[in-house]
Amino acid sequence: MREPPSIAELNTIRLRFMPESEVVRAYMARIPPAWELIEKSADGAAFRRGSLQVLVSLSKYASGQIWIHVSVTGRTGQARFHLPTWEELKRVKHDFIGDRWAYQVFPPESEYINQCETCLHLFSQYSGEPALPDFTRGMGTL
Repeated sequence: MREPPSIAELNTIRLRFMPESEVVRAYMARIPPAWELIEKSADGAAFRRGSLQVLVSLSKYASGQIWIHVSVTGRTGQARFHLPTWEELKRVKHDFIGDRWAYQVFPPESEYINQCETCLHLFSQYSGEPALPDFTRGMGTL
């Protein structure tokens, strides 16, 4: 496994791929008020609801596409974390991504960077367009 990037490296990357502030504001305005805002950033924010804690950010890539990245972990104390359940992950997907295609990414093990073993990640194109082919071959069920 590779060493995780430093905070300074992550911040440099975030600035390089920052979408327009109007896009971030429009996205943030649709987050349901049941989620307590913990902290804002230029590209997203941190939220809490019950035992779930979410970090969300938007990034623009070379193709011009804007992607939403949502990280979620369960937290029941200062240093007590748990992996979110399927139902909790679906709630987060609904509230932060909505009715868009979303993806969990499983890279080759040589590219794993695990900064939190109880954190799950979802990625979605802001446009809502799917990024993968129709694996159902037109059948419409997956």
